[in-house]
Amino acid sequence: MKANLYFFLVLSLMANLAFAQNESKPVLNQYLSLQSGILAETQYNSAGIRTFFEFQQDITKHKQFSLSYEHSTHFMDLATDHSDEIKSNISALCANFNYKIFLWKDKIYWSAGIGAGAVHVNWDNNNKISKVVNANLTLNLKITDKIIIETAPLLILFPFNRIYYSPVNVGVYNNMYAFTTIPLGLKVRI
Repeated sequence: MKANLYFFLVLSLMANLAFAQNESKPVLNQYLSLQSGILAETQYNSAGIRTFFEFQQDITKHKQFSLSYEHSTHFMDLATDHSDEIKSNISALCANFNYKIFLWKDKIYWSAGIGAGAVHVNWDNNNKISKVVNANLTLNLKITDKIIIETAPLLILFPFNRIYYSPVNVGVYNNMYAFTTIPLGLKVRI
């Protein structure tokens, strides 16, 4: 229990430091992002409809801090080589640090990052909250000064942009591995 408390205290401190503004510096860009697609939890053969929200704050031209919330509701069973089949409903709240890799000016770029936070899993009506970490790589296509399309970095070869891992334990079910499939989203500068 103490380890979980320390983990969430460190996350809170990181968020506070990232959003602290020095009065002499101009306020950098902020974005709201909404994505959809599928969240696949392959270990237990479950795929869910995905809803993803994220608030992003530029720290420098290349660095970003964000807070994200992702939820998936079980939609269908997957055909994988794992023997367990569990209807998985997953919700994750994470603090993330991203790095922008510009491919063509500021019109097309990747944002790569890592994050940590909390996850709530519902496996066959058994609920559990635990720690979660994620890694992401997203392709951003700037349409106008305020509107950006977000998708998988290499849609044909890599049809996903975010991977989650959690050491969550519910009875005989241990660990959660999940990744997004065919993500598509809209990001708006506010």
